[in-house]
Amino acid sequence: KLQCPNCGTGLSQYNPGTQSIICPNCNNIVAVGAGKPEAIGRSRRLPNPKKPVKIGSVITLDGTQYMVSGRVRYKGWDDEDSWQWDEWLLAAEDGRMQWLSYDEKGFSLYTKKRFREPFDAKRDRSIKLGDRNYPIKENYPARILGAEGELTWRAQENERLHVAEGAAFGLRYSVQQSDEEIEVYTGEAIPELELAKASNDPAWIKNVKRRMSRAGTMQLIAGLCMMFALTSCVFSLMVTIAGEEVQRTSVPLRETAQFVDIEFDRPGRPAIVNMRLTSGAFPEDTFADVEVSMIAPDGFESFLFTRSFWRETGYDDGYYDESSYSGSNMFVPLSAGEHQIKIQIDESTVNQDLAVEMTVRRNIWVAQWFIGYAVVAGIFGILFYMGAPSVK
Repeated sequence: KLQCPNCGTGLSQYNPGTQSIICPNCNNIVAVGAGKPEAIGRSRRLPNPKKPVKIGSVITLDGTQYMVSGRVRYKGWDDEDSWQWDEWLLAAEDGRMQWLSYDEKGFSLYTKKRFREPFDAKRDRSIKLGDRNYPIKENYPARILGAEGELTWRAQENERLHVAEGAAFGLRYSVQQSDEEIEVYTGEAIPELELAKASNDPAWIKNVKRRMSRAGTMQLIAGLCMMFALTSCVFSLMVTIAGEEVQRTSVPLRETAQFVDIEFDRPGRPAIVNMRLTSGAFPEDTFADVEVSMIAPDGFESFLFTRSFWRETGYDDGYYDESSYSGSNMFVPLSAGEHQIKIQIDESTVNQDLAVEMTVRRNIWVAQWFIGYAVVAGIFGILFYMGAPSVK
């Protein structure tokens, strides 16, 4: 029978290889296994773990019963962030030991491996396990925040170590290196539902199944939203070439107005006017502003837009020569019937004859509508996907 040398609380030891027991009453770390029990330090009282793995509970894995004998909480960090994770020591009656770890990647089950190869957890980028080299994907310092239960080594609060880990070829591996020793563990991921069933915990099983169902529903909604967003993007591209071409003609540009007759049969449906310069390049550093208006069947004239054609040259980290000789604008006819498009030069520094090819397409859909639908659906898809409960 063991007693805590600090408070006298009775301590139970289940594992013959135990070297320390954390007193559940005063949290003193009691060294056992060699002579009289001795208090060698104190551990902070750990908060409840994020998952219901309890000290003293039994977990059945591959037909073998393991008792959860101890837990250690670690903290790791790098230049940008810090994180915590829990590890539980699982002890079987036949002496086998495994470590159950839970971090942001989910649960993993590790077994300690004999290791005789030279390795530095702080610098090496691969580790040889058996006949194969495995890449090190993460490398960071860590420390022990606290412990509870009984452990096979004398874990001290704030004890520093360096961790190197990775996953490849279906294997997860973790190396923990302190100033005194280096330990290597290999294992694999274990689904939370499988672990809950192995723990024979009905409440945990129910909770995992509920989160899995909710996650599946939210991921389905996210997928539908993304499909709708993709469909809207396709439609936005299609409408840019949709509509009925009703006019394609060459128009000379002059200060006096030029008129093009065109008929609209569906008032309220947008139309697009596209103009492309056909009279050749402008002289350097010149421009021409072209004003376009619409005359309705009742004679009412409304301004549509002004289009600038230009050429600019100069030096900016080298010589440049830039120009714009085409463009399009959308408008909405408000009545049906024969209309006239009025085109004339508003202002120009070009001393040459100018002409444009004008194309008019009527009865189109507005691409911006579909783009808006795509953006909204995409945002909802991302929110539903990110909000889905994690079940690993």
